[in-house]
Amino acid sequence: MKGNTVAITQYPLIPPHELFFMNAAGWAKHREHVELLARVPDLTHIVVGSITVKPREGNTGGTAFNVAHDGTSLNSLGLPNPGMAYYEDVLPEFVGLANECGKKLVVSIAGFSTEEYVLLAKVVVGSGADACEVNLGCPNVFVAGEQKPITSYDDALVQSALLAVREVLEKTGVELWVKLSPEQNPIRRIQIATWLGAIVADAAILTNTYPNVFLAEEDGSPLITVSNGIGGMAGTALKPIAMAMAQNIRPNVPKYTKLIGAGGVSVGADVRDYVRDAGCSGVAVGTAFFQNENPRIFGEILAEYADLFEAAQR
Repeated sequence: MKGNTVAITQYPLIPPHELFFMNAAGWAKHREHVELLARVPDLTHIVVGSITVKPREGNTGGTAFNVAHDGTSLNSLGLPNPGMAYYEDVLPEFVGLANECGKKLVVSIAGFSTEEYVLLAKVVVGSGADACEVNLGCPNVFVAGEQKPITSYDDALVQSALLAVREVLEKTGVELWVKLSPEQNPIRRIQIATWLGAIVADAAILTNTYPNVFLAEEDGSPLITVSNGIGGMAGTALKPIAMAMAQNIRPNVPKYTKLIGAGGVSVGADVRDYVRDAGCSGVAVGTAFFQNENPRIFGEILAEYADLFEAAQR
């Protein structure tokens, strides 16, 4: 029996200087982080956060982030950050540091209710930041030992929060970005695309970590030791999931909504794949940077992509 042939849409590669290129949310929380990233010539955006209304210590008592031998990471950090009052004071300075170096500052916000998202969005607007990333998906938040629900999978809260944040940002010049959790149902992916269109989202980050995963070292010991060894999976193993989600969403959102690939970006070929095969306008680098906190990784990735871009033009 002859198999069916499926035509896969391929998108034109984006010149390196037009690519949206940034760190993924989760690392930059303080001035020294912004200063370090501002000195990286290849970045177009710096992502701060995620930030929450109340200060959060995060999940403590053991290893909360680790990377397997294949570049797949697992974390259960639990959104550690100093809280909204701190950022209300320091974000304007962060914006200045980024903008002076020719970069845009994106602030990632994580609320546990529509009201919290509104409060955080108002802080972002007041800071003069360039974009507000609505984080709908951190899976690693625990209260009294119980895991809190993941916003991305609560349709009513997603729609309420996004509409409320859009209202706060309206006519302020601050872009609305949305960070989504991995979604395996292609029908629901299209539904998500409809929501992005309805709120006139400027960008969508695909994706947050894959929730509730257990990974072990070769000797059987858990990769992380907090949260019973269970956390959000990112890095190498997340890339095909994020790319498939982008492939479903790209044809179903307005052209002005930029898709940012996040998951497994460690070499130039990963950037090419997200752009060519999934229609992304840029990428965010997480695990590959977080592992050693070496900012040179950004330049190495972009240089490799530039070589691939030039080769494709011949």
